[in-house]
Amino acid sequence: MFKKIVVVLAAVLLMSGMVFAQSKTSKKTTKPAAKTAAKTVKASSGDYKDLLGVSIDVMNREAGVRLWPVDTMGLDFNAGIGHNGVLESTGFNIGAGMVFPMAEADNLALNITPGMKIDYTSMKIAGTDMGEFLFSVGVGVELEIFVLKNFSISSSAGINFGVYSVSVGSSSETKMLFDLGRGTAVWPLVIRYYL
Repeated sequence: MFKKIVVVLAAVLLMSGMVFAQSKTSKKTTKPAAKTAAKTVKASSGDYKDLLGVSIDVMNREAGVRLWPVDTMGLDFNAGIGHNGVLESTGFNIGAGMVFPMAEADNLALNITPGMKIDYTSMKIAGTDMGEFLFSVGVGVELEIFVLKNFSISSSAGINFGVYSVSVGSSSETKMLFDLGRGTAVWPLVIRYYL
């Protein structure tokens, strides 16, 4: 019983102290502190809407386009074609995705990038025809660093789910794919210029 009385008295003293302090501070007139905002860089004009970025993926040798129809969502499209005369291989890939800006600070932007990709490669090894097909969907986290006002370098990592099929001669095998670590709509090292 004694503990309850002490707790109630302490609560009453605390509340009266808070009320007294509030009445003292409301009588003083002070200037509000100046608010500082974090400097943000959103490509060229301070917002993404109606921006068009062209890019090249240095690692996967793909060209890409990033469109921003609205500030809160962008669209990514990329494609690549390859040929290797020594391995007698030919391949292509095509991908599409969306970009959702999540955070910005100074020259950095953090984006969520869901997307899909289709890869096909055919080659001839020791006189045997071989083909690979990959269809994947996933989501990635992209870090975009603006080196200049309209010039950025980005990289991403994420989770992919998909179907992978390989054929060698007359036999083929199809597997389900789960890949943790790679991006989806953007790839390991993308250099982008906003027009």
